[in-house]
Amino acid sequence: VDFSEIRRAHSHLYWLMGEFFKEKRFHMLYGNHNVVWRDPQQVARHLFTTRDTITGSEIPLFPGITLHEGLVLHHTPSDRRILVTHGHQGDMMSDTLWPLSRLLVRLLWKPLQILGVNDPTSPAQNFAKRGRVEQRIMAWAEAYHYPIICGHTHRSVFPDAGEPPYYNIGSGVHPRCITGIEINDGQILLIKWWVRPDSEGRLTVTRDLLEGPRAIAAL
Repeated sequence: VDFSEIRRAHSHLYWLMGEFFKEKRFHMLYGNHNVVWRDPQQVARHLFTTRDTITGSEIPLFPGITLHEGLVLHHTPSDRRILVTHGHQGDMMSDTLWPLSRLLVRLLWKPLQILGVNDPTSPAQNFAKRGRVEQRIMAWAEAYHYPIICGHTHRSVFPDAGEPPYYNIGSGVHPRCITGIEINDGQILLIKWWVRPDSEGRLTVTRDLLEGPRAIAAL
């Protein structure tokens, strides 16, 4: 699928992200599915501008944006640092062998999934592989005493006290809800956004706290 089709189908989301970008509050990381965006020319081609659906003219989207493989968040009061990355770095097939992985997804696993066959190379669908990827990331976090926030496996993780400081945002494509990691007022927490009926039967978007909060200084 051409990215312009995705951008048009979710134009309301890209408009909102564009508003954050204007306020210098938006940072974008690339993962295994869009690793080609580590090439500045690809970023300029797809993300600098977009086409207005009414006038047909090119308008700014994320002009001049730079994509990163990871970010380091610095909590100044505690001098604590947290690494944020996609998480595919713990998966050799999605990281080192990403060209082969993309080829298999497009030519082999996509048509097989239509028939109900899950992709065994995907940590989101292969529980054993998911566990191995998470163990590698947790081992890194423990060895370097460095908290890390990532995704990739589509399984939310908020460690207990004393466990390796590995936090996973979970999934933004789950049919029933969206999970995420929030950092606010020196606290880190795992939250869930979902649609549910209120007492009068009206559907409402609700934010629930799943785990935390925990002080950043305690990580």
